[in-house]
Amino acid sequence: MHIKNFYLAFLLLLAVPAIAQRSSGDLDQSGNWLSEHDNGTPGSSTGQLLFAVPSIAQKSSGYLDQSSNWLWEHDNGTPGSSTGQLTFNVTNPSLDRSATQFLVAYSHYGGERFHLLFGSDAAATYFIYDTYVYVVDPKQVQNLELDVDQVTANGETIVYGTQCSSVSGTWEYTYVTGGRGYWKPSNIPCDPRNWAPNRWHHIQIQMHRVGDVVTHDWVKFDNDRLRFFTNATAPSGLFLNWTPGVLLINFQVDGASANSGTIQGYFDRLQTWRR
Repeated sequence: MHIKNFYLAFLLLLAVPAIAQRSSGDLDQSGNWLSEHDNGTPGSSTGQLLFAVPSIAQKSSGYLDQSSNWLWEHDNGTPGSSTGQLTFNVTNPSLDRSATQFLVAYSHYGGERFHLLFGSDAAATYFIYDTYVYVVDPKQVQNLELDVDQVTANGETIVYGTQCSSVSGTWEYTYVTGGRGYWKPSNIPCDPRNWAPNRWHHIQIQMHRVGDVVTHDWVKFDNDRLRFFTNATAPSGLFLNWTPGVLLINFQVDGASANSGTIQGYFDRLQTWRR
């Protein structure tokens, strides 16, 4: 820039000091961003934002919902009984014409666990669980549990467990004491029975560990702002004789009725991010 023009620009800036007095601050990590298709353009589009530090998003599992290796069974840690079923490549409802339907018949608060081995990484310390969930009748759901399990090099299984619980009305997280896992309520409200039925809900949860101590960082639900956990740090390691490096994802629904009921829903674009 010519020195005369430089001084002119400098003087112009000095002439309007109020403009430079207040910055918006860094906006990229705000939890209030919204996204939608621009109806002024043809076709269709969907989008998402990840509000994590960039390095966390370095490695994605890819979409896991269409894997043929899902297994499921009744969770014996819940009362009652349950049976489950998955149906793949569901086109409606779906976000990408390939959602997965889950169907659970239960009695007396029974819970059905769906799980998938999706990789090997004993060293990762940050995880984001990222999925869309659609429930036909949310009143049937007592808890929706979303876990990542990781086996470290010494054979310890780290449980990154989170659930939206109607029992406490919060996002609960796991902790381990005396060789057993338990749930602890958090400061962040959540009750799956209050979710809007027959619509997609976007859930993102970030967790990290130091050794076998896990901290739950934040959760984002739909277009709500980021909700940060408070004091959600606890030991969360178990020795289960699993192979070091194993990465496993759980998706579980527990019934809300003391009698019997059916939970029908879908998950789509289910993936994890890690570093």
